[in-house]
Amino acid sequence: MMPNIYHDAFKDSPLPMWIYDLETLAFLDVNQAAIELYGYSKKEFLEMTLRDIRPLEEVPVLEQIMRTKIREKAFNQSLVVHCKKNGELMFVSVKGNATEFEGRAARFVSVIDLTEHQTTAEALAQSERRFQLLVQDGSDLVTIFDQQGVYKFASPTAMNVLGVEPEALIGRNVFDFVHPEDRETAKLQFELIADQHRIIMPPFRYRHFNGETRWMETIITNRLNDPVINGIITNSRDVTERLNQEIERKKILQRYNTVSKATSDAIWDLDLRTKTITWNKGLKGLFGYDLEQSDMDWWKSKVKSEDLATILGIFDEHIKQGISKSKLEYRFQCADGTYKTVMDRSFIHFDEAGQAVRIIGSMQDVSEQRKYIAEIEIQNEKMREIARMQSHDLRAPLASFMGLVSLIDPDANDPDAILKILPLLKKSAEEVDAVIRAITKKAENKG
Repeated sequence: MMPNIYHDAFKDSPLPMWIYDLETLAFLDVNQAAIELYGYSKKEFLEMTLRDIRPLEEVPVLEQIMRTKIREKAFNQSLVVHCKKNGELMFVSVKGNATEFEGRAARFVSVIDLTEHQTTAEALAQSERRFQLLVQDGSDLVTIFDQQGVYKFASPTAMNVLGVEPEALIGRNVFDFVHPEDRETAKLQFELIADQHRIIMPPFRYRHFNGETRWMETIITNRLNDPVINGIITNSRDVTERLNQEIERKKILQRYNTVSKATSDAIWDLDLRTKTITWNKGLKGLFGYDLEQSDMDWWKSKVKSEDLATILGIFDEHIKQGISKSKLEYRFQCADGTYKTVMDRSFIHFDEAGQAVRIIGSMQDVSEQRKYIAEIEIQNEKMREIARMQSHDLRAPLASFMGLVSLIDPDANDPDAILKILPLLKKSAEEVDAVIRAITKKAENKG
């Protein structure tokens, strides 16, 4: 038994404590702090061993510690994992010393829960790993300048963005690499950081170390008052490809709009890689849509549903067969909800590998032409019907009339014979008249 003074200190200590049998590892006594931390009652503790508070996979670690580190009458400290009654794991520091308890070789142990510290340390380590990934392996160039724009730090991505090792930038002024025509504007933007915490600079040109002129987009953050940074942080990325595409798109649009002055056609340019369509001003003139760019889904939504599958099928087939030119007719919805029939002439551009990368087309409103053609077809059908009536319906009564006339012989002086023929002549005449009236009515579009 412990002396009362030590027993009271053991029982009332805020640190979890216990005494265990050095041979069997069974708990011999535990204090209230241990009961509260681990969740077991004292009775449950006294029926357990050290193995029972270890995760199953940690038991071999315990056995190793007992074999190699625990010595009678010697102090020992270990960092280990313990398990609460509810299954929650703890990272703890265990300090033990030899003692004797009721005549048995035992050890007196105190425990410090380091779980929160471990979690914080792991979080910091994870944050540091994320930072390293962003700075070292990201696509952005991260730098720190002083107030004059002199490099104090450059991330390893300097080689990817600027074509130079980051160490070669330290001590040099960033504005030495800015294009002369953009230098003053860049300096004015940079000076604004004195009064603002964060600035997004418009793209500017800079000199790559391979001699090329590239475009840079930069975000500046003022951290001069941060004792750790004591500088101005920049996050920069090369946006040359994006801006070149934008410049090219504007050039194409200008060409389209120039062409649109000489034609009322809606000219379109489909980039098959991005699925975006660039339109000229003819789109508004013909259909009432005021936009310069759309995606393919927008175009599909405007094509008459009955025509869409056929149109897409033809395009797909032409692309598969390498056919460059297409001439398609379909119905396209206007902004007011009505439809126009369009003749769409397009050219498919294939790259060197034979892949279709672009389609340029011109949509012409042929609604009036189709209406006129349809009217001509109707008129032609009428003429064909009239011709049929003339050749068939009129021939029979006319032949009958002519036959009856031939039977009248003025020299025969047979009044009875003539009287018999006259009603038949009248009937044939009426039949001829009826056919002529039907032809006239058909020609006047009254039936």
